Amino acid sequence: MMRMNGIRVFAAAAVLALFVPAVVAASEDLDLLSQIGALESMLEEAVGQKNNEPAETSEPGFLSREIIRQVQTALNEAGYDCGAVDGIAGARTRAAVAAYAKAHGFASDGQITESILYELGIWDYSDLADIPQNGQDVQLLKEYTFENDLEWYQYHYLVIRNNTSQNLDVRSNSAAFDGNGDMTGFAEGSFYALGPGCISVMYEAFEMEDTPAHYETVLSSSQSRYPRSVLKDLTWKKTDLPQGASFEVTNGGSIPAKNVEGYALFFRNDSLVDVMIKAYEGASGPISAGSVMTQSFTTDRSFDRVDFYLTGTS
Repeated sequence: MMRMNGIRVFAAAAVLALFVPAVVAASEDLDLLSQIGALESMLEEAVGQKNNEPAETSEPGFLSREIIRQVQTALNEAGYDCGAVDGIAGARTRAAVAAYAKAHGFASDGQITESILYELGIWDYSDLADIPQNGQDVQLLKEYTFENDLEWYQYHYLVIRNNTSQNLDVRSNSAAFDGNGDMTGFAEGSFYALGPGCISVMYEAFEMEDTPAHYETVLSSSQSRYPRSVLKDLTWKKTDLPQGASFEVTNGGSIPAKNVEGYALFFRNDSLVDVMIKAYEGASGPISAGSVMTQSFTTDRSFDRVDFYLTGTS
């Protein structure tokens, strides 16, 4: 304790030494008591800021100074006092973030998370390296063919990403072609409430026996009919099973996650060999805020990889 007090006295003296010339020069007409009072106020403020500053001040990569300014502005307007809008997540800002997070069902540790940015209506995709600036509102990342067991349906699975800051409803239109370049079928699909920056999966069903050689797909989108997507709120953890995997899904948001489905895509040598779809909804209904739900996905097919995607609405 004595050593700490000594350090604080030394620090106070150092701060005093730094501030004395500036204060004296700026207040030559003031009497000595006024100068001492000004110095004491400045010293108290400096020491107070030092004592209240968190030990770790580094921020996640997606938090730019401009984003923090937007957070401060939004919180001040919402009645959570951040003080000055300066783009620095200091003690006062973190306290406001913690209070807001607690009131909205998030972890109240004062950290500015993606979920809090989304809840405040703030999102800066230009700082996220995995969001390409290619002008596409919805991007087709991957596509796979899965042959139905009945052998006269071919399912075309599309992994898609929302590159905008809006919730989107997505429609797909695809033509299937054989090895000779002849069109052999046409199908369409739909996806509701794909959140900003989110990746999920949708599918189209082609009524045909032969597997297409390739597809030509057009994606279109419109602002979603739903108030917001819940995909940003959902996180999952995988546990391997002898014939598949279980996926524990957590709703980290402040509202129930409705219509949540898990898509487990089983692959062998990069070929899609099976698809399992299960609803994440219990006897009590949708996944409530802060709750966890687990589903198991198994197959009798030989596989070496399982990809998992979620759908859901507010």
